[in-house]
Amino acid sequence: MSENTVKLKNLTEDEKNEKKAAAEAILFVMGESVEASKLGIALGMTKDDVVKLMDELKDDYDKEGRGLNIIRLEDSYQMCSKKNLYDYLIKIASVPKRHNMTDVMLETLSIIAYKQPVTKSEIEEIRGVKSDHSVNKLVEYNLVCEVGRLDAPGRPILFGTTEEFLRQFGIESKNELPNIDPDKFEEFREEAEAEIPGESEQKKPENVSDDANDKEATEDTEDTGDAGDAEYTEDVEVTGDAEYTEDVEEAEDTEDTEDTEDTEATEDTEDTEDTEATEDTEDTEATEDTEDSENATTEG
Repeated sequence: MSENTVKLKNLTEDEKNEKKAAAEAILFVMGESVEASKLGIALGMTKDDVVKLMDELKDDYDKEGRGLNIIRLEDSYQMCSKKNLYDYLIKIASVPKRHNMTDVMLETLSIIAYKQPVTKSEIEEIRGVKSDHSVNKLVEYNLVCEVGRLDAPGRPILFGTTEEFLRQFGIESKNELPNIDPDKFEEFREEAEAEIPGESEQKKPENVSDDANDKEATEDTEDTGDAGDAEYTEDVEVTGDAEYTEDVEEAEDTEDTEDTEDTEATEDTEDTEDTEATEDTEDTEATEDTEDSENATTEG
């Protein structure tokens, strides 16, 4: 504790009112939420005493019926106009841009609000669909922000709600979120399961038995088919070998026949040549005999 820090219980009534006025001026000038610890530094008070002082200032605003009030957002405080004066304000001020919150975005926002900090994959696991667009829109509307990263492979981003979320829904902290009635929760769960087609059918034991029988029949058919294929393969191999053997034998017989014909043809050729040679020799000898006879006649 700093030496300049004072305890709220030690302040006089005038000193307390002065601290309230100073806090009021800080919130007015800042225009946005200010953390209690920073207010404590400015006012010279502990954080716990600042919380007590701001609670008294909030009560003063409510009792006096002012047009402004002090709201608490987690550990921060902000000065703003009261909601019931909105119709007066829009007559002179520009109409603020209204965010178009679809049912899908509200569903995503509620998951983040109750499950925070939560990753995008966890959101999608709960919703059952991709949620990139919804999360990006909520970040754009400043209702959701990155609050850290999960200590896991890939270090996915963790999302949580913002002060704007508390401001828009009129609550001081996440602890003020309404508790979900267990009966309602069970009703929501049944509605979600009903939207998933075929889930009830998957739970029937009869189908499980039928699937098992179908599987066994399929395996039997496959086994029979495999056996038949094996027998057919063996038959083909045996038949193929027999055909191949017959082809080889026929080829060998053909070659033997051709060799025999070639041999006979050769022998015939040789016989013919021998005959022709003999005939030529006989013709030559006859010619010589005739010439000898003519020569003898001439000489006589």
